[in-house]
Amino acid sequence: IEKVDIRDNETITSLLNTLMPDVVILNGAIKGLDNCEKNLAALNTNVFSHKPFMEYALSNENVHTIYISTDMVFSGCLNPPFTENDYTLADNAYGIMKVASEQLMKLLSKYSIVRTALVYGPMSSQEKLKHRENLQADELMNQSHLIHWAIERSNCDYEVRLANNIYSSPTF
Repeated sequence: IEKVDIRDNETITSLLNTLMPDVVILNGAIKGLDNCEKNLAALNTNVFSHKPFMEYALSNENVHTIYISTDMVFSGCLNPPFTENDYTLADNAYGIMKVASEQLMKLLSKYSIVRTALVYGPMSSQEKLKHRENLQADELMNQSHLIHWAIERSNCDYEVRLANNIYSSPTF
């Protein structure tokens, strides 16, 4: 396991050329919808950081790239549930970035796009502590904690504000 900043194109390129993987899984992203709307730097992580992976896959035709995307590529105005071939039309900056990345993946000879929806699961002890610290602040620090956050805020009689135009099937 190599721990590298996904935005460090030079180090990523060097690592790919050293390890020469047959499969690349791209799952790093800034996920917070509000964070993506207010933070143009999310574009660097969610789209431009894919450049060295794309270059590697384009120069090595046998490399299979698996891109972890989102159901946010679909518009809340369209009629769910969606299928893999439905037209993408994102309603927010995060979804727009994911649509752009999906289009880039289609330039590769071997790729898969996995559209997850509201991924969640157990939290580590450290995540639980951080989560509880932010509970009163009405700030969701990690989209993966949305279900935990909504339940705990409701149990504490805090307001829970959620989008009203999203149809989702959470992924455990």
